[in-house]
Amino acid sequence: MQHAVANYLSLLKSGEAGDGVQDEFPDAELFQITTEPATDSIVSEEDKWLTDMHQFLSTGLPPDKMDRDERKRVAVRSPHFCLIGDTFYHKGAEQIWRRAVRRDEKETILREAHCGIVGGHYAEDVKARKIWQSGLWWPTSLKDAVRYSKDCDLCQ
Repeated sequence: MQHAVANYLSLLKSGEAGDGVQDEFPDAELFQITTEPATDSIVSEEDKWLTDMHQFLSTGLPPDKMDRDERKRVAVRSPHFCLIGDTFYHKGAEQIWRRAVRRDEKETILREAHCGIVGGHYAEDVKARKIWQSGLWWPTSLKDAVRYSKDCDLCQ
C-alpha cells in the first residue's frame, strides 16, 4: 500500500505550493455566536458576577460597591477565571478553560444543543456536557439545561 500523502509531499520542491490541497478551512466552530457585548448601563443581575470578575481581573481591584464578604468571594474565585483581550474564560474542575457566556447568548446555545444540528432532544446532563465540550460555560448551565428540557413539548 502506498502512502498518498507522503508521496505527494515528496514530489514537491522546497517552497512550492501544492495543488489541490486545501490549507485554509472555513470558520465552522460549534456554537459560534456573535453578539454585541452588554454595556455597563444594561448589565443584568445574571451578568453581575461576570462584570464584577471582569473588573477584578482587569484592574486587580474589586468594584467599590461590594461589601467585604463579596470582595473576598471575588478574590477567592479569581484563580478560576482568565481574561484574554475582551474574552472571559473559566477553568473547571477538569482544568479545561471554557469561554464564559453572557445571559443573552444562553438561549441560542441551549436551543442548538437541544434541537439544532448537534442536538437530538437528549437528556439534561448530555445537553450540558455538549455545551461544556464545545468550550462554553456559565454558572447555571446545568440548571438551564434541565429547564430547557422541561419546556420542550417533544421531550415531554
